[in-house]
Parts: sequence; structure tokens; C-alpha cells
Amino acid sequence: MVRALTSVVFCVILSSFNVYAIQLPPEIHKCDRTAPDFNECMVKSIGEATRYFSKGSKDFGYPVLSPFRIERLEINGEPGKSVTLNQKYDNVVMYGMTESTVKSFSLKDDGGVCLWELVIHTPYTRMEADYQMTGQILVFPINGHGRCNVTLTGIVNKHTADCEHYTKKGKSHMKLKNYKMDMSTEGAYFDFENIFPGNEQISKEVGKTINENSQEVFNDVKQGFEKILAELHQNAANSVFSKIPENELFVK
Repeated sequence: MVRALTSVVFCVILSSFNVYAIQLPPEIHKCDRTAPDFNECMVKSIGEATRYFSKGSKDFGYPVLSPFRIERLEINGEPGKSVTLNQKYDNVVMYGMTESTVKSFSLKDDGGVCLWELVIHTPYTRMEADYQMTGQILVFPINGHGRCNVTLTGIVNKHTADCEHYTKKGKSHMKLKNYKMDMSTEGAYFDFENIFPGNEQISKEVGKTINENSQEVFNDVKQGFEKILAELHQNAANSVFSKIPENELFVK
């Protein structure tokens, strides 16, 4: 079970209940859903939206992305893997999200099936936080706490979500649900201070071994992060969609 107890999510969920509609900012151009270059247009438009919302928006209930702050993350380990960890992160700050580039987008919406897909490349992200961790990494039993730095490079995120339409005040709105992310990276670096409490030398050796096997470690823990980030993306997108009717979001 994964929980993201964050003020960001709380604010986004609250803001989604606002009943007024506001217009798409002029910095983000609209795309014609009937045009043959609609997907290419959306790649550009989503990039514009990322830059526009990098500092957040109270009107749209959109969180600040640069840097992105999360009050708490909790991820429970999955038995049977070489890395089985119960992780708690407080005062999380993430850097690098606004450097992302949308590589592809598609929207299938034929009246029966509504499916939203996009692929995003991010050169790097760095997460800094206070951590508590128990469990096992490779052959090492873990019961650590302190500051941490998790840096990922060459990140490719595939986002998929079902979408549906609903009517509010006589106007059609879009909503995403069942949001999923599939994350891959070219590199991963982990720095957990005091991962073996009371023995700095063993902590250093454990840290060295983790980074020598960083891709295996990342692959075993990424599912928890994917679930949390998918939840955050879904809530943020729906906060915007709840305020902008589809006839304002798209040309047609």
C-alpha cells in the first residue's frame, strides 16, 4: 500500500471542487482535435503548460514544480525481491521536473474508448528528504534514518490513463482516471546517510554496494514511486480540467 500524505495533493483535491470555469492561459495554445497534426500540437502545448505552471497556479490549483515539494511519502516494500524496504520520506524536495520534454502524445476518444498516452523524457531529477527505512537491500539488513539524496538520470516516463467526459453547468469536461506510469532510467545514484546506524564505515560500504547495483535497486523500488507520481499527475491534471471546459481546452 502506498500513501502520499502531502499538502500538495490536499490543495489540488480541494481546488477541484471549485465550480467556476476559467480560460486556458494565452501562453498555452489550443489544439484542433480534428486536425491531422493534433498529437504533434499537443506535444508542444503540454510543453508550454509545463513551463507556464512551473511556479504553480492558485487559480488552477496546480502545485509548484520548481522545486516540487511533498510533505511525506510512504512506500511499503514488496516481499520476494532483492530490495524489500519500508520507506518514509519527510520534507521531500524534488528538482529537475521542469526540464522535462514531451516526446509523444496520443488521445484515442471514439465515444467508446477514451485513452490518454504520453511519453516524457527528463534529463535528471534529484530528490532530497529526511528518510526512515527498514528492511533489506541485497544482503544487508537495513534500519536507517537521516538525510538522503536520490538522483536519477536519463529518465523516460510513459504515462497512460483512461479518460471520461462529464457535464458541469451545461458544459463538457474531461477527467483522467486509472493513471499509470512506467519509469525507466539510464542511471541512478543513492546517498542515504546513517543507513547503518552507529557504524559509519559499514554505512559507507553499504552505500558503495547499493550504487554498484543501483539499477537493480531502482528497479525493485520504482513501483512505489510510480504509483505516487501517477496519483500526483492525475490530481494535478484533473484540477485543471475541472476548471476548463473541453470547448476551451481544445479548438473543436
